[in-house]
Amino acid sequence: PVWTNAVKQSIMRQVRVDVRVVVRETGAVESAEVIEFSDPLNVALTNSALAAAVRWTFEPARSDKDAVSSKVILHFRFTP
Repeated sequence: PVWTNAVKQSIMRQVRVDVRVVVRETGAVESAEVIEFSDPLNVALTNSALAAAVRWTFEPARSDKDAVSSKVILHFRFTP
């Protein structure tokens, strides 16, 4: 994730953001959604985690030798 110095300085304690991604059989991210976040919500870091997740490429899951789509949960942890 990418964030500005102002956002980085706003982190006073650990911020957790969990993002569920659907990974196509090609390894590309088809969709992503935030499923859990710290209280209080840090919108800038939540958006940063979501933006990072959709840019990633994964090694696709396999069923026997065939690539298949899958879902995975990414756990982002931002600390001061």
